Amino acid sequence: MIDARLPLLLALGLVQAAQAPVAPTAAVADGATTLAAAVLPTETLVTARLPRFDAMFAEELSADKDMAALEKKHPGLREAVTRAAREEARIAYARSADLLRADVAQLYRARFTPAEIATMSRFFDSPTGKALVALSAGANGDTASQFEADRQRRLATQLQQPSDQTKSDLAALAATGLLPKMQAVRPEVSAISAKRFEDVDTILSAALPARISATIKAYTKEDK
Repeated sequence: MIDARLPLLLALGLVQAAQAPVAPTAAVADGATTLAAAVLPTETLVTARLPRFDAMFAEELSADKDMAALEKKHPGLREAVTRAAREEARIAYARSADLLRADVAQLYRARFTPAEIATMSRFFDSPTGKALVALSAGANGDTASQFEADRQRRLATQLQQPSDQTKSDLAALAATGLLPKMQAVRPEVSAISAKRFEDVDTILSAALPARISATIKAYTKEDK
């Protein structure tokens, strides 16, 4: 009997420590890029991580006495600054996701055959595969918003109480014999993912002050 959640964390774990790669064929290169895009969709990764940023930024802004004073003089400034900061965070997370996908695609080329890549691509392009990717992204991100929390619960229910189609999709993947290999290499991709998104904190620490300053300057000037 197949555990419905067996591949749950495999969506972000299809690679292992790099060895000297062989030169990939065009088919492998294209397939690896497609698979990486399916397993690590930018919008899914960004959406999973933004709530944590939103919560932390809101807390810091609430504790800022200078911002409180400016808000009294210029109502709506706090909201404008929050929007600007969130956009900066979205850009940084999206860039990090792009770099992560490139790293993972390169490792796919060294680790899997064209046939294996094609098989995994088909699975992760299925409704079951997409649900696993979305749920994995949520497990590695945040579910701070009620909408996101509800979505994660629905996805979990879909996998814990699988439909006949979901069972069929999982059975087909298990029959390929790829699950042990995918499971064995999962930790490396998780480590790569964690490192890429840790880098975002450094990027935002450098970028946010200038963005916030420019937003305050523009808003207070318009408000005069």
